[in-house]
Amino acid sequence: EVRFDSPTVYRLPLGAASWSLIEQGGSLELVEPLRVPVLDGAVRVDRLVVDRSDPDAPAIDLDAVIEPLDLAALTRNLGLPEFGGTLSGRIPGVRLDGGALRVDGGLDLELFSGEARIRGLSVERPFGTLPALSASVEFERLDLAPLTSAFEFGAMQGELQGHVRGLRLLDWQPVAFDAWFHAPSDTPLPRRISQRAVDQIASVGGGGAAALSAPLLGLFDEFAYREIGLGCRLAANVCAMRGLDEVDGGGYRIVAGRGIPRLDVVGFRRQVDWPVLLRQLRAATRGEGVTVGD
Repeated sequence: EVRFDSPTVYRLPLGAASWSLIEQGGSLELVEPLRVPVLDGAVRVDRLVVDRSDPDAPAIDLDAVIEPLDLAALTRNLGLPEFGGTLSGRIPGVRLDGGALRVDGGLDLELFSGEARIRGLSVERPFGTLPALSASVEFERLDLAPLTSAFEFGAMQGELQGHVRGLRLLDWQPVAFDAWFHAPSDTPLPRRISQRAVDQIASVGGGGAAALSAPLLGLFDEFAYREIGLGCRLAANVCAMRGLDEVDGGGYRIVAGRGIPRLDVVGFRRQVDWPVLLRQLRAATRGEGVTVGD
C-alpha cells in the first residue's frame, strides 16, 4: 500500500491519496482505481500494471483520465502566462517500455472557447539524458481576443485554428515541427486587429504593412481583416516561413485586409534562424519591442 498527504509535484499541489498494489505473476497490479486530486480537478488511474520481469527496466502499462483542471490555476502554478479554460482528456494506454514512454490516447484541452488536441505523444529516455519528445497538436476555434490579451501580443479578434505536426523536442527544446496558424474568414466573431498586433506580426515575418489608403493609417488604432495565415517548418535550426499566398516581389501575405483603409501585412524573410525567431516571439508575448533579425 502507498499513501501520501498533500505533496507538491512540479509546483502543483496534489491532494491526499492512497492505493493498493497486488503481485500477480511477477507484476504489480492496481487493486482498485486511484484518484489523485490536482488543484480543482484530478487524475484518475483506472488500471496500472508494473511488469518486473526485467528488474533493470520495469515496464509500466496504465489507463488514466484527467478530470477537468482549471487552466488559469494550472498555468499560474507552473509560472506560465495565465489564461482561462480547462484541461481534460482520456489516456487509454500509457506504456513505459525499454526507456520509452508512449501514450496511445491523447489529451484534449478546452481553452479560449475552442479546443486543442494532443496526439501521438511519446517520450524517449524520459528520466535519462537528452529526453526526446514527439507529438502532434491540432487547434480548433480558439477565440483570439482572450488569447492575445493573455500574452500581451496586441489586440486581435476572430478565431484561430491550425496545427503543430511532427513536433520533436530534444532535451525539451524544439528541433523539428511543421506549424500553421490560420484565422479564417468563416467565423461569426468580428475580425479586427490592432496596430500593435500588426507591428508584431510584420516584425516576425520580416516585412511590413501595406495599405490601399496609406494616408489614413495614422487615424486608426485597429483595422478589419479578411484572413490571417502564418506557417513555420523547423528543420536544422532554421524556420521556413510561409503565409496565405504569394505576392509580387517575392513576399508572402500574412494578413489580408478588408474594408477602408484596407491593410495587408506581407513577410519577406523565407528562412529565419530559430533562436532569433524564438527571441522575437518571447519579446512579442511579453509586450516588449521586437527587433527584426538578419
